[in-house]
Amino acid sequence: MPDLHLSADLPLTPSRAYEAFSHTELLSVWLVASPQALLSLSIDFIEGGTFRFQLLNIEEQCITCKGEFARLRPKEQISFSMHISGLSDDVGETSVDIRLFPQAQGVHIVVHHEGINSSKMADKLTVYWEQAISRLGLLV
Repeated sequence: MPDLHLSADLPLTPSRAYEAFSHTELLSVWLVASPQALLSLSIDFIEGGTFRFQLLNIEEQCITCKGEFARLRPKEQISFSMHISGLSDDVGETSVDIRLFPQAQGVHIVVHHEGINSSKMADKLTVYWEQAISRLGLLV
């Protein structure tokens, strides 16, 4: 199974980057390409807490992502399971580990997404994460 490993330098403090994952009003800004694409979003940002969101992708498919937070270390790490459904290829259960490293000019973010069941889905998720991280960087 292919895994993704992406990283970027963002002009955010580690605190701001961490907050962007924990507050629905911030998530709704960077999680999807346009606010109209986000159909629903709920999050209980504690270890063992769950999240669920629905969105319309560019093919107008309703995608549901849900999971559970496994490890939360403020300003350092966000780890969660994620199940994606609604695509022609069932993605199944995956896991995501996000690390935040402070830098002089902001934060270095590393996203490791594993358990992806096909190269085709890995390619789609790579594009998604690259675009999402880019939007996240705009939350200065």
